[in-house]
Amino acid sequence: MHAALLRYLAVVLAVGLCLVAWGGLVAEQAEEEEAPATYVGQKKCKMCHSDIFAAWEKTVHAHAIDSLDDEAKANKMCLSCHTTGYGEEGGFVDLESTPQMVNVQCEACHGAGSNYWNASVMKDRELAISKGLIIPPGPEVCVKCHNERSPEFTGFDYEEYVASPEGIHMIEKETGEEAQEEKKEKGK
Repeated sequence: MHAALLRYLAVVLAVGLCLVAWGGLVAEQAEEEEAPATYVGQKKCKMCHSDIFAAWEKTVHAHAIDSLDDEAKANKMCLSCHTTGYGEEGGFVDLESTPQMVNVQCEACHGAGSNYWNASVMKDRELAISKGLIIPPGPEVCVKCHNERSPEFTGFDYEEYVASPEGIHMIEKETGEEAQEEKKEKGK
């Protein structure tokens, strides 16, 4: 009788441990799937995209905060377009606590990067897109800021803007399918 009770307790204990382990895995997986994207900042992007980062540094977006006077730097409406992730998790809060999030950085156009920024995700374009990467950003991204709410707004032509090296970093050679194929070939 004593041996039967011990076997019974061992089975109950084993089943209980399996359920606890399985529950932990399910919870961990659900946590990963449900984690909202947060902003990680331009330094994460620069690690792998130094050529595109260098092109971006020459744009007005890279110096957007500099176009604001002191009064505008305190205006929430201005800051929402001259910083990255304003009012969102990991994004710009103020010049003192989050100076690393000033200007119109990568994530302002490509989406908050915490779920896609690492190399294991970025090597798979479709996976990165499924995790929030916006590529290429279309006019709907641009007009969130380039609109009549801006005191400097004089109209916005997406096609003209994309073609301008002062406006955005994207150059067909850098981001197009040909470039992706070239990078794959160089990696072999």
